[in-house]
Amino acid sequence: MAWHGALAGALAAAACGVVHAGGLRLQPVVVTLAPGETSAVVSIDNDGTAPLEVRARVFDWTQREGEDELSPTREVGISPARARIPPGRHQRLRMLVITPPPDDRERSYRIILDEAGDDASAAPTRYSLPLFVNADGRAPVRLTARLVPLGPTATRLRIDNPDRHHAKLVDLSFRPADGGAVRSLAPDLAGYVLPGRHKHWTLPAPIEQFREGRFEAIVNGRPVVLAPDLRDPD
Repeated sequence: MAWHGALAGALAAAACGVVHAGGLRLQPVVVTLAPGETSAVVSIDNDGTAPLEVRARVFDWTQREGEDELSPTREVGISPARARIPPGRHQRLRMLVITPPPDDRERSYRIILDEAGDDASAAPTRYSLPLFVNADGRAPVRLTARLVPLGPTATRLRIDNPDRHHAKLVDLSFRPADGGAVRSLAPDLAGYVLPGRHKHWTLPAPIEQFREGRFEAIVNGRPVVLAPDLRDPD
């Protein structure tokens, strides 16, 4: 089974270190394992007044044609896979790397948590936590940006990551060269660009509005400026 595109869930857009949705609290919301590390823990707290049922799984995470894609994996285990958390209690989920990466390249996964309460009629809530193995938070990431017209009213922004570590983009914006107002394109968490992959965003304006200026974002905690290439990358 593979899932394509953005995943539903309150955590998909979270950029902070803790998410608190309803009676459930998760920490951390991004899990990173440095080279040589093989295990990590996510804490789930039930701050509500009713028990919570949680199902936990780990999926391989890649990007194809600029979209996220998940598929089953046995490279990382998670325990417990199911848990019932009473009100006011917490549960620790442990991730264990079963198959370490064969080289120093970073590997990307998603921890998928499905949460349901005692109300059987309520739809479960899904949370998606990034898990990076062999991650080096100190390594700089070089990104390139390209613009492709999508007709008279839209433009595609493609950002490529040729490096060996992921890029986390926050507060993606465009600054016109004429000194006009900065246009916010994706406030808070804009998304991730995985190593050796690319991701794209559809901008609701013609390409002419982006020919003169630059894109800006916070990438892995550092401000980055991207001057767009207007050539079609395909």
